[in-house]
Amino acid sequence: MIDLKNARLHPLLLFLIAIAIAMAGCSGSGNDAQPQGDDDLSDDDDDDTANTGAHSDILAKIDAPSQAKQYDTVVFDASGSSDPEGKPLNYSWDFDHENGISSDASGETVEHAFTSFGASTVTLTISSSDGRTATARVNISITESLPEYEDLTFDEGNEGTIYKTPDCAGGCAGDVKKHWNMPEHVVKVVSTLYWNDSAWQFEFTLGTGECPDKGTPLTSAPGDSGSITISYENGNGTQLQTGQWFVHVKIANPDDLPKVAQCAYSVTLRTYYEED
Repeated sequence: MIDLKNARLHPLLLFLIAIAIAMAGCSGSGNDAQPQGDDDLSDDDDDDTANTGAHSDILAKIDAPSQAKQYDTVVFDASGSSDPEGKPLNYSWDFDHENGISSDASGETVEHAFTSFGASTVTLTISSSDGRTATARVNISITESLPEYEDLTFDEGNEGTIYKTPDCAGGCAGDVKKHWNMPEHVVKVVSTLYWNDSAWQFEFTLGTGECPDKGTPLTSAPGDSGSITISYENGNGTQLQTGQWFVHVKIANPDDLPKVAQCAYSVTLRTYYEED
């Protein structure tokens, strides 16, 4: 063994020995020290949706025509709406935002007829079971059109009471007259008289002008079954004349009734239209 204490070594040899001792000290820690690195890159590579628990957006979509006629039935289809997560969706439709009603219909596919013409905005709101919502809107132009038919109100109202009085001889009492102004484009009119007392019989007449003395009766029918329906249309299918029309309700069996009697009644009036 070399006695380093007493030996006289060359300075260069001492320097090399010192370096060897230093290197042995650095490697003496073995495998206890490991390099510090990122051995799980998935957290950095994944997007925020996976880390924060947020959901994907749902999509609202409307399939509908851009224009339609007034009173026509329009189909609105939301089947193109989707949820990337596959959850079921709820559908709420608003056909008239200005009326303050935000849900006029529900369902994936709905039908609606617009009674007013002009520009309308239809709003679809969809929602998922976990609270996500989405909205879509579509503009639709409604052109003016006539309804197939319309129920009208008489100037004197559509119901009342008819009286038999002691001086009804000669037809001076025991009748009711009701008037209305016939609109344009009407091709047929139907009116029905109703009453609920089987002791009464009536004659029901429909005509033009001021009834009955200054008017023109067009059709008339008697009845004692609780109702009488009369209708009128031109034989060639042309539109009916405008202006004042009337219905005339007259007691048909005054001699069978008490001297003073009364009977409640109602009258309906329906006009049928045709476009030019």
